[in-house]
Amino acid sequence: MSAILEWSPELELGLGGIDDQHRQLVELTNALRMCIGREELGRILDALAHHTETHFREEEQLMADSGFPGLAAHQANHRAFSRRVSDARRRHGAGEWVDISSMRLIQSWLVEHLERADREFGAFLVAETRPRGTIARLLRRLA
Repeated sequence: MSAILEWSPELELGLGGIDDQHRQLVELTNALRMCIGREELGRILDALAHHTETHFREEEQLMADSGFPGLAAHQANHRAFSRRVSDARRRHGAGEWVDISSMRLIQSWLVEHLERADREFGAFLVAETRPRGTIARLLRRLA
């Protein structure tokens, strides 16, 4: 994997706010891979932890609201990533070395997650908003 992950249309779900958050996550993981100073690394890890916490909470709420059947597995996946970021932050805060393989692992996880798990959720939402989907039926009842 190269040091920089280029954002591409293949990573988009077609969900404006979620796609914007994903783009920010890509930018943060790129910054993580490119940082050169200890202080900068700490700031980036803190920003990544904060952003993922906010993004995961919002994405999981959208999944719950839409009745996404893969919510529990998706939450477990999010928790695993959060643990990786927390571990890197803990090691950094303790003065330990956070090696490049940890940073690669964080970025690799993000790519895999966007391409597989989040794409699955996006496909679910598209299917559910079609005329026969559950969400579409609920919206028609409210109209």
